Amino acid sequence: IQKRKDFSYKTIENFFFKKNNLMANIEENQDFPRIWSIERRYQWLFEKKKNSGWGDLEISSNNLKIKYRGFGKTDEDAAGIGADTFIPNNLFIFYFEIKILNPGKNGFIGIGLCEKNTNLDRLPGWEKNSLGYHGDDGFFFRDSGTGMPYGPCYGKNDVVGVCLNFVEKTVFFTKNGLGLQNIFVNTLTDNSTNPIPFIGLRTKGECIQGNFGDKVFEFDLNSYKTHFQKIYE
Repeated sequence: IQKRKDFSYKTIENFFFKKNNLMANIEENQDFPRIWSIERRYQWLFEKKKNSGWGDLEISSNNLKIKYRGFGKTDEDAAGIGADTFIPNNLFIFYFEIKILNPGKNGFIGIGLCEKNTNLDRLPGWEKNSLGYHGDDGFFFRDSGTGMPYGPCYGKNDVVGVCLNFVEKTVFFTKNGLGLQNIFVNTLTDNSTNPIPFIGLRTKGECIQGNFGDKVFEFDLNSYKTHFQKIYE
């Protein structure tokens, strides 16, 4: 698969096509994740009666840039945040990216997916019903604090993405436009679940910028779409 280009927000909604008709446009009023939701994080902190964590994350005015402001001393200081809505499960694929603006002190940054009830004081993949690819060691984590080797480490100015394929029931990550290996994730791709884009930060200075399609992706989704259209036609 080639690396990138000519794919922006104007065409993205026509690309997240229904899985029963790969060439179809999506439903007119379909909602997609577009920003990070600090409100959902605050709601979780309130429901969990957390006295700390309210100022751990700083969010930009456009709700796309996230900076870590917590203590950053132990794993319990991790802070996660999800997108503003679920990924619709009637799609063929969904994709989003983050750019690492600052890896901070240790680069303990994770990107992945979670479900509605996932705790937000852990990195992606450490908690039940979540998965994630971590920048400091390149490991993949799912429902456990014990990971497995997956891909290269990532750091400053790297762009990392998540591609969820509902047809093949797989997820893979990308780094700087290049796709990494597929992982089977049946439990996050069935009709009873609605995964949410999810990132987590853990040490001082870490900062990321999200991209849900209003900017050109590094990964070439058009080539990926063409590849699977040929398979399923």
